[in-house]
Amino acid sequence: GHMTLGRIVKGGALTMDSFTYNGTVSTYPNDPVEKWVTDSAAAATAIATGVKTYNAAISVDVNKQPVKTILETAQEKGKATGLVTTTRITHATPAAFAAHNADRDAENEIAVDMLNHKVNVLFGGGKRHFLPKDLGGRREDGKNLIEEAKKMGYKFIETKEDLQKVSGDKVLGLFKSGHLSYEIDRDPAKEPSLAEMTKKAIELLSQDKDGFFLLVEGGRIDHASHGHDTATVAEDVLAFDEAVK
Repeated sequence: GHMTLGRIVKGGALTMDSFTYNGTVSTYPNDPVEKWVTDSAAAATAIATGVKTYNAAISVDVNKQPVKTILETAQEKGKATGLVTTTRITHATPAAFAAHNADRDAENEIAVDMLNHKVNVLFGGGKRHFLPKDLGGRREDGKNLIEEAKKMGYKFIETKEDLQKVSGDKVLGLFKSGHLSYEIDRDPAKEPSLAEMTKKAIELLSQDKDGFFLLVEGGRIDHASHGHDTATVAEDVLAFDEAVK
């Protein structure tokens, strides 16, 4: 349905329509309560690990035990890794690739876990989960994870201009306190598009001679769909298609 809407608004085929091969993946939950409708955490865990789990689980099984993700497997093989999203970087989908937690809402804990996983490139929103309350964040432990990330060798960026200039093998880009703007609302002078973040991520990660793993999520398509906001859905689908391109 999302892709059909994108084609209608674009007036033609999407980049995604041009692929020779397509794959499908099942993402249903292994959940005695929510048997039929998956949530983003269980769905992303299914994609990242191949394991079906309960709704709200972040790459843990039904017994709340961690299960290995494709990102972790890539790291074991010496590959660079990256996560790019228009949601908070600690939100369910990116979290499931680089964290393990029994609860998707534990985003402060997930932020720590993601940094400890040493993902090379992290681009998205969610700055509030990296900063203590006295600096406008939501951390209650007083930790400033942005400063800790810098000590771990990350370059920290927060504007479109920063993104264009940055280089290096470890970059943390948090472009808003919460989610990034819907494409229809985005200020292109200040906030990078999903395609721009993706292009920079590929540029940085492709320096690794062993190759790389990159997740790119057009995460706000879902949010606009929850709100039945057709125009916003369409623009975010087309922005995602530009990132695919």
